[in-house]
Amino acid sequence: VKEGLYAVSFGQVDAMVNGLLPPTQIISSEHITNLKVAGQSGYPDYEGCLRIRRDWPELQSVINKALMSIKPEEHDQLMRRWIGGVVQQGVHWRSILQWGGLLGGGLLMLLIASVIWNRQLKRQVALRTRELEVAAQTLRESEERFRSTFEHAAAGMVHTSTQGTILRANDRFCSILGYPMDQIQGMHFRDLTHPDDREKNHDTFRQMCQGEIQHIQLQKRYLHRDGSIVWCNLSTTLLRDHQEQPLYFISVVEDITDRYQAQKQLHELNNKLQSVMDASTLALIVTTDDQGVIQLYNSGAQRMLGYTAEEVVGKQTPVLFHLEEEIKTKAAKLTQQLGREIKGFEVFAAQAEFGSYDENQWTLVHKDGSHVLVNLGVTAICDEHGQVTGFLGVAQDITERVKAKQDLAQKEENLRITLNSIGDAVIATDSDGNVVQMNPVAEKLTGWQADKAL
Repeated sequence: VKEGLYAVSFGQVDAMVNGLLPPTQIISSEHITNLKVAGQSGYPDYEGCLRIRRDWPELQSVINKALMSIKPEEHDQLMRRWIGGVVQQGVHWRSILQWGGLLGGGLLMLLIASVIWNRQLKRQVALRTRELEVAAQTLRESEERFRSTFEHAAAGMVHTSTQGTILRANDRFCSILGYPMDQIQGMHFRDLTHPDDREKNHDTFRQMCQGEIQHIQLQKRYLHRDGSIVWCNLSTTLLRDHQEQPLYFISVVEDITDRYQAQKQLHELNNKLQSVMDASTLALIVTTDDQGVIQLYNSGAQRMLGYTAEEVVGKQTPVLFHLEEEIKTKAAKLTQQLGREIKGFEVFAAQAEFGSYDENQWTLVHKDGSHVLVNLGVTAICDEHGQVTGFLGVAQDITERVKAKQDLAQKEENLRITLNSIGDAVIATDSDGNVVQMNPVAEKLTGWQADKAL
């Protein structure tokens, strides 16, 4: 019985059937607190019985007499004392009340928690609703700004599908190419692209769709509705969805046809000017921008200075081949004259900038370090509005002339010393008989001073 009770207590079996007395005594003596009598089994009830051997009838008779002498109240007391287990039948209101209290408390707590959660949920919903309303308002404002920017932009704007079909375009794009809005929508970009640019544009857009490049910026030739060529600056990016799948291209188109034509004409003019300049091999001709950076550099300059055009055009200023001492001296003089600090390239441009032609003698430094004496004239180059856009410098090599002049002066000085040192009178005249030279002896003999006789 004990093993069976322990098996039930430890959960090894669900229940056991036995007489009432032995299990009760064992539960009490072994202090098994998790077991109770569940109910009657339906088998014969031997509650409180004693077993007696069949060959002892006398003992049975004595015990029966003793039991008969016990009053019912005493019998119940003995049963309650020795048989602790009572079959639990009927309704146990205390248990029901206990479980009901627990269940009611749980339901009350659940109700309170539900009310609190519901209030928090309402606040969260209200907060989220406000956030969504603000986000929706921001989105509407953003869409309105985008639509306004798209429609009224000074540059052409166009959305193109990944297949090349124009989805939408603004008025400026339509005016650039001469098409009405309803006609340009749905056209393929190849129909608007110059034939020589179609293949290149197709490859570029394919690379963008494949993620090889993110953005392009290039010059492109479009075809106007009248068949003329329109030069444009094209800036394009690809819009993708949240899964990084291509949606459509967004392009900004700027018409630069007039600028391109002007640059083309300027380039042609520069080529012609360069040809003229290159023919002038005996003179240095250099043009600069308004900051002094060399833009044109003729063959005469290359011969005179030793630098090639590739070494100086767009890279250097004329300061490169001037003596630093002469520049500082000239800068100090101009600073005093003009009342403001003059330095660097300004020594060549300061006076020319005010419309005057500035000509001075300078010492240029050849690439090999040798010096070249020149007469340099500087003139400002102005646009149609009179704004200075650059400077033109023309120089002639006067090294031999200055040297010859210096040699002549030296010879004249030597002749003067010789005439002054001899004892004979010497008078020199030109072909017309005019006196050009008299020594002191001649002055003494004739009574004429040389400065009056010459």
